[in-house]
Amino acid sequence: MNAKPVSQVPQLRQNESPLSAARELSLLDDPKQVVYQLRRRWLAAIARRTLIFVGIPTLLAVIYYGFLASNQYESIAVLTVQQSESTIVARSDSLLSSGAAGVNSGRELLAMREYILSRAMFGLLDKSVGLFSHYSSASRDFISRLSPRADHEQAFVFYLKHVQAEYDSASATLTLRAQAFEPDLAQKLADAIVANTETKLNEIADKTHAAVLHNAELHLEHAEKRLVAAKQQSVLERTGSNLGVSSRPNENPATAKSADGAAPLGVSEAAGLGESKRAELELAFSEKAYDASITMLAELSARDIRRRPVLITVVKPSLSDHSTQPRRAVAIFTVFIFSLLALGIGALTVAAVREHIQL
Repeated sequence: MNAKPVSQVPQLRQNESPLSAARELSLLDDPKQVVYQLRRRWLAAIARRTLIFVGIPTLLAVIYYGFLASNQYESIAVLTVQQSESTIVARSDSLLSSGAAGVNSGRELLAMREYILSRAMFGLLDKSVGLFSHYSSASRDFISRLSPRADHEQAFVFYLKHVQAEYDSASATLTLRAQAFEPDLAQKLADAIVANTETKLNEIADKTHAAVLHNAELHLEHAEKRLVAAKQQSVLERTGSNLGVSSRPNENPATAKSADGAAPLGVSEAAGLGESKRAELELAFSEKAYDASITMLAELSARDIRRRPVLITVVKPSLSDHSTQPRRAVAIFTVFIFSLLALGIGALTVAAVREHIQL
């Protein structure tokens, strides 16, 4: 039995399924020709799909990351918050006091983190560093840069992708990472963030200190008014008592008796003595409250100054000597792997659908 020449063998049409090709090739007399033609067609289809779905994306990635992608540099700084003066607590609860100080420092660092990643910080940086013009410069590649037509919200989202602030609760530190297309500008950006953060921390401390002193001054003012009123009442009671005694100069209070043998003082006189005693007690209490208010005001003022939070730069903003983004080899390899995965998943899905339809 003579086999048909290879030139007469039906060729695989585009998008033809392997099952259809096998049925068509089964008309050939030589089984080897069938296997050969199936293998050749499958290899050609795989090569064509690999070139389209893997080769082209990988080639584009090589062109972009190898020749077009702009270098991005990163400046790193490490910050923490401490009290301006450490105090030694010679009490049994000193450990608890230090723990509370650590909690307060953590809260302040978290507040500073939120401020760094806020629109207010972005606005200040745009004015001082020219952040928008730098990120949207036409000298950068069109994928990495910010669109010149971007609005404020889009620019802020771009800012959040290039500035990170990571809080470490174990060491109570805040790690700042600022990225820019130039190493000098990245360091300048990090310096500006640190300066603005320190200014905001001092502003919060000033407002807190002013609020505490204001409350203490109000308390002192109230105590002063109460003391003045107590002194006036004491003088009035003392003057009234002296007038009562001088109105009966010839009467001996120790031996005088009333007609029924009762005490010499009447009810009004006894009430007067009670009011005088209460006035003296009120005066003594007001004097102590006034002294305590003065002491409290002085202690609060000294304590707030002594415990004033201070932003400490543990590691100053660095000047990078090499780009950190993009990671060219990693990016190209990632595109290649994802393209292979997409090709495999797509081929399996299409094959399953075709077989299901033909069956």
